[in-house]
Amino acid sequence: MSQGGNKTWLFVGLGCGVLGLLGACVGTAVLLFFVGEAQNDYADMGAYGDPGSNPFATPVGDMAAPVPAGYRPVTGAGYSFAVPGEWNELPADQTLVSIGSPTMVAGFYPNVNIVSEPFFGDLSTYTASSRLQLVGLGATVQAERPSAVGSSQAVDFDVQTPQSVALQRITLRGSTGWVMTCSGGPGTMELVRAQCLQIFETLRLQ
Repeated sequence: MSQGGNKTWLFVGLGCGVLGLLGACVGTAVLLFFVGEAQNDYADMGAYGDPGSNPFATPVGDMAAPVPAGYRPVTGAGYSFAVPGEWNELPADQTLVSIGSPTMVAGFYPNVNIVSEPFFGDLSTYTASSRLQLVGLGATVQAERPSAVGSSQAVDFDVQTPQSVALQRITLRGSTGWVMTCSGGPGTMELVRAQCLQIFETLRLQ
């Protein structure tokens, strides 16, 4: 979805599929990946990666993460994270919140957004279907890595489209799926990576 010339956002969402990834709202869960052998990595794990855990149990909320120097906290219904102090809130459209930098990097305003949706399944299923949808819309998942959001297991993605690059963190808490997306301009993955990961590390779910 493009707004204001080069001010482009990559919305990888739930509820509305790859929300605005290629300028269209398409269907259910986003960020799908882990097919074939990769899908077996978490096949026997529950929502938090613990064998035998109940993926639909109501989790205990995590404490807010420390706010890095020069960052400010952002809180909403069920989530909290931190962004650079000079970043401003953007029109949220179908995301829970979207916040972006006032400064261009390589002709693009870096930005972050978060989305959520009900999901009854495990992280392996959630990421697998999402990756397939991304690929079907012309995006490329260049890398995927295990990570965490507080006490919940998560998966990180490096995603590329013709208009942007993005880092994404996807996780489940009970029966809710969450995706945080941090975007930059084409060819700037390494430039934005450190800042995006710092933002990701402050994400907590209550």
